[in-house]
Amino acid sequence: MALLASMNCLAQDKLEINARIDGLPEGEKVYFWRPLGSKTDSVYVKNGGFTATLDMKEGGSTYVVFVGNGGDESHGTFLYLEGGKLNIKGKGPYFKDAEFTGSKFVQDWKMIEQDVLKKDLKEDEITKIEAEMNTATQVGDHDALQELSAKAAQLKGEQIKLAIDWVNKHPDVSAASYLMNAYLGNLPKHEFMAMVDKLGPNVKNTFTIKYMMEQRTGMSADFMAKVGKAAPAIEVKDNAGKTVTLSNFKGKVVLLDFWASWCKPCREQNPHLIKVYEKYKAKGFEILSVSLDEDKNKWLKAVAEDKLTWTQVVGDKGGESKIAKDYKVFALPSTIVIDREGNILKIGITPADLEQLLEKTL
Repeated sequence: MALLASMNCLAQDKLEINARIDGLPEGEKVYFWRPLGSKTDSVYVKNGGFTATLDMKEGGSTYVVFVGNGGDESHGTFLYLEGGKLNIKGKGPYFKDAEFTGSKFVQDWKMIEQDVLKKDLKEDEITKIEAEMNTATQVGDHDALQELSAKAAQLKGEQIKLAIDWVNKHPDVSAASYLMNAYLGNLPKHEFMAMVDKLGPNVKNTFTIKYMMEQRTGMSADFMAKVGKAAPAIEVKDNAGKTVTLSNFKGKVVLLDFWASWCKPCREQNPHLIKVYEKYKAKGFEILSVSLDEDKNKWLKAVAEDKLTWTQVVGDKGGESKIAKDYKVFALPSTIVIDREGNILKIGITPADLEQLLEKTL
């Protein structure tokens, strides 16, 4: 049974595509383009169809599949793909009225099409309003711009609600990652992270969600798997030249805060962290701020200007510092909550969400 399970996992690393569509131009190239991460694979039309094997080790995502490179939208389609099997059969032209069958994700995508994408999402109306907003901006018509912005926000709000309702009803359908990216990607960080917390493992393990989490947290996707595990060891110097390690905070809940003096969002976040720190420090909460400044004088000046009273340390080589590499940090600000036992409790958290977490934890 263990061997069979292992073989099944390996099988899901690949997507086998078999397409037979009447009228496809012989020898034309078929492209499989994943917009996130800009990955492209291709095969050729042969004998009225095409077959392809795509590497899906990174997880599922939305792809655009199109025939030829002429840019004609009618020659392509878009759909969610992941490891498994996909069969496409149709009479053409191209993907019009084609039948898609195969693994479960194919049916899940059809469900999203029926429940969400085929609804009247007012896409054309939104596009028209956005064009009018651009014109109003160019001519400086602020009243018109304000009115148009309100209309666009209302229509997009309806789309967002529809997407949220669907994801909440199907939290572990991997194809729901498309809705997270297409309609919920611009949610405020704390709202987006709250949505991710509700997702099941099938969705969280898609390439789409891992990619989005990287953009939102500033940490690489493989580090997300460390939630619940021991935090990497830390040994850095504080602003007094004293060595700081995680053992210094034994028994406390710690916010590990990666920042820099030149990072505007980091500096804007500091006043909020000060309020949270003052409220919870007596209950066993601490902050360890790790600056990735290469100029230590600018770091120390920022600490003084922002009136930061908790432990401040600095990496010795900015973004190339050992601590930044150990925690897979590639963008700022990045935050991690470490529990009393030294395990990673949460990755990527806003001050507002941090306060809610501390209310439950301390």
